[in-house]
Amino acid sequence: MIIYNVTVKIDKSVQEEWLRWMQTKHIPDVMNTGLFLEYKLSRILVDDPDGVNYSIQYLCLNEDNLNTYQ
Repeated sequence: MIIYNVTVKIDKSVQEEWLRWMQTKHIPDVMNTGLFLEYKLSRILVDDPDGVNYSIQYLCLNEDNLNTYQ
């Protein structure tokens, strides 16, 4: 199994809009590729006055699937 991790910092002013887009559009699009088995979207708790940090982890069966996605 391979975890493909994406870490992002989002400006606080667009956090809710970005989160809605991730949950309703981007993550479903990624999962619909059939290359990933599951995902986890998590907020990273750090003291960051410039934004809010998130980690999106996608679980895939093997490197071939990840390379195909990338």
